[in-house]
Amino acid sequence: MITVAYYKNKDSEIASVLKQTYKETIITCCFAWLIINQKVACEVYAMSALYDLGTEINWIHPELKTIIEANIHQKSPAYNARGKHILEQITKFKPQSIT
Repeated sequence: MITVAYYKNKDSEIASVLKQTYKETIITCCFAWLIINQKVACEVYAMSALYDLGTEINWIHPELKTIIEANIHQKSPAYNARGKHILEQITKFKPQSIT
């Protein structure tokens, strides 16, 4: 919910308090949820949060893609559906050039 508010809704209150250290904590937690045996709801929300964070932090998308591709055939239908959706989003994502 935090990453949706920050990246998609551009919530100014969230933007004022979501510091880099908090983002790093979210990233660590989300990757842990994808690596350990976690409930599917945690995994799909972690994928979405990491996708959003990856629009700002360039190393996240390649790592996320690797994990999804490695697990997609072994997980539940919900994981597969969200995984395919996130992989499509990663493929379509074009980083903003810095001018």
